[in-house]
Amino acid sequence: MSSGTLAGSTTTTTSPTAIPTTKDRALASCDSCSRRKKKCVKDGNKPCSDCARLGVPYTFDRPKNDRKSGFSRKKPDLNEEWREIELDSRKFRVSSLGRTQLADGVITQEEGKKYVNHIDGNTINNKSSNLEWCTPKENAQYTVRLGLGYQRAIKQILDNSSFQEFPSLAEA
Repeated sequence: MSSGTLAGSTTTTTSPTAIPTTKDRALASCDSCSRRKKKCVKDGNKPCSDCARLGVPYTFDRPKNDRKSGFSRKKPDLNEEWREIELDSRKFRVSSLGRTQLADGVITQEEGKKYVNHIDGNTINNKSSNLEWCTPKENAQYTVRLGLGYQRAIKQILDNSSFQEFPSLAEA
């Protein structure tokens, strides 16, 4: 490529002082080419070759900024969310806020306790009187004490065809 030409340009060789010319290309695609995601090649003020061939209008009526702006992540006002949750008597999900964020805005966190425990064991009841901060060990002990964890039944085989189930090893 010689030093005076641009990539993708065509040069005329009729005169030694000829300036390289590029294909006329629209700075912005016409509406039809933009919808089809095609390159819009225009010839002066005439419609681009694709629009002329298809017989569609050569327009630039599309809004300048037709892109959707990204959403902004705003931190929720925890006190406002809490009031809204306490007033709502229906079933709801707190997973979007997270229990720790919710409790952080309502009850004071004790030193070394990073987890939130529901005192009555009901994870839907998120009232401040039902939440307490705890350690992972305290949370596990509380789960066992209330019988909330996964419990596997103990089976005792009586003979080859029958068995009896017990809720705990002590009862078996």
